[in-house]
Amino acid sequence: MKSWQKVLGGHNPHRASYLPVFVPELPAAHIAAHELRLWRRDLESFLAELSPVERETLNAHLNTPRWNMLFRWRAARMRFERANVSEQICLLAHRLRRTCKEVRNAEPRTV
Repeated sequence: MKSWQKVLGGHNPHRASYLPVFVPELPAAHIAAHELRLWRRDLESFLAELSPVERETLNAHLNTPRWNMLFRWRAARMRFERANVSEQICLLAHRLRRTCKEVRNAEPRTV
């Protein structure tokens, strides 16, 4: 399970934290291994900007008992495609990804 990483010395330790997300290398798609940081304040802003329908859709997806892949790499077509989830969930995932900050030269983390 992931946990928030606190930034020491911040004025508000609750908001000065991030969730590290390691993205593995996928050479076929020209993606190098890297880390994304989802800052708590950015997530709070993202959630506050959602419409009631978007919030309901996201909550329904997150509260399912089974983990679902959002996108999958299709080597034969050389592209990512939507997995077995709704298009609205994929659009929300793209919006959330744009709020993340990329960390250069990330090393794989052991959990």
